Amino acid sequence: MAENPAEIDAIRRTVQKYIDGIAHSDVGLVAEAFHPDASMSGHFSNGFRVSPASSVVAYMKKLPPTSEHSPKFRGRILHVRCDGTLATATIAEDQLQGKDFITHFHLHKVDSDWLITAKATYAADPTPARPG
Repeated sequence: MAENPAEIDAIRRTVQKYIDGIAHSDVGLVAEAFHPDASMSGHFSNGFRVSPASSVVAYMKKLPPTSEHSPKFRGRILHVRCDGTLATATIAEDQLQGKDFITHFHLHKVDSDWLITAKATYAADPTPARPG
């Protein structure tokens, strides 16, 4: 199936809303990127869990701004694929609360909007910078 550049751009804009929302502690922007019934899964400090993606927004509301708890945060889109009304995207979230994350999103086109319907994430301790 040929990928549609306009759809890829729209998907990237949705994923970028998530990244920008995290970077600027904008819970509204993060919430806007997700479908209301989206799910999230991953291995966290207390083990593997699956929860509503709305828990991301609830968690963010408890934190100080990202600029304080993760001043070196950097999010970037690594890959986007679109198959009709289904898409996948992979991002890296570096230096978020002392971890480096790889996150995979499933997105669906709902009416005319692309929304994240599932987030699966993995956090690793950041790789130490090499001297010199």
